[in-house]
Amino acid sequence: MIHLEPREKYDEAILEEDYECNVVIYSYDSLVDILMKDIAIHHPNTDNEQIYMMACDHISFNIEEMRGNYKDWPLFLEEDEYDEHKKKNHVGGVVRI
Repeated sequence: MIHLEPREKYDEAILEEDYECNVVIYSYDSLVDILMKDIAIHHPNTDNEQIYMMACDHISFNIEEMRGNYKDWPLFLEEDEYDEHKKKNHVGGVVRI
């Protein structure tokens, strides 16, 4: 099971650790919030819309992009997708639209 590092930063975004499927499921929205806080500290003169886009870009290009390299790479789901995931119990990649 692969976790994002540093864990003390990203573990608060975990929705579920699925031991049966060997995958960690993170809240996409919580990851955005965590990254937005970091970006705001390092770029204090940047507006919230731009900070949001920077956080989304970071997730897309630096986190989600790694899925192809690791079969047990975490899932990143928005809250409504997680609810649907729980109903279907489906695992198989990044479901975020």
